[in-house]
Amino acid sequence: MAQQVEGNFQSSSLSDTLKNNQAAESHQRSEPIQNTLSSGQTVTCKFVDLAALRKSPRFGVKRYPDSCYEGELIGSRRDGQGIMTYSNGRIYEGGWANDSREGKGFERYANGNTYEGEYSKGQPCGKGIYMWSNGEVYDGEWRNGLKHGDGIWKGTNGDSYIGEWRMSKAEGYGVHVWKNGFLQCYNRV
Repeated sequence: MAQQVEGNFQSSSLSDTLKNNQAAESHQRSEPIQNTLSSGQTVTCKFVDLAALRKSPRFGVKRYPDSCYEGELIGSRRDGQGIMTYSNGRIYEGGWANDSREGKGFERYANGNTYEGEYSKGQPCGKGIYMWSNGEVYDGEWRNGLKHGDGIWKGTNGDSYIGEWRMSKAEGYGVHVWKNGFLQCYNRV
């Protein structure tokens, strides 16, 4: 049975934590890398340096009907570091294993949303940050492409939730802070 505690509490410590986490994350990033693809298109990347990769004996280009991969290959499989660009503007850069996204990566979707974090078997899995183009953010754990584990969600109007997630739903122990400072604590087991 769900337990819920409600009240009007000051949420400055949670807001400060969210701000400090975002500041620390942005401070950890290195300078962007400008890469020129084989098509002549220039893309800004966080992890992959194509100039360095082109020196690898495993470097190759693999074209698909709606996309192009440039990076390391084993045989015809994407394996190692690489960049995948799509005709709709979507781009993924980062690790690959056995033709699937694997390890650390960054993806910018055609709608402007982004995901930066860990991948396993082609899906977000582990720690990662998903940012919607409208400014909404989820920073936390993922499993099989879904928010799953501990995480922090921050909405565009000042609302936030910090706590447990299961199958992309806020579930378990958590605290929802509304923009007016109203606080709800949950123990949804």
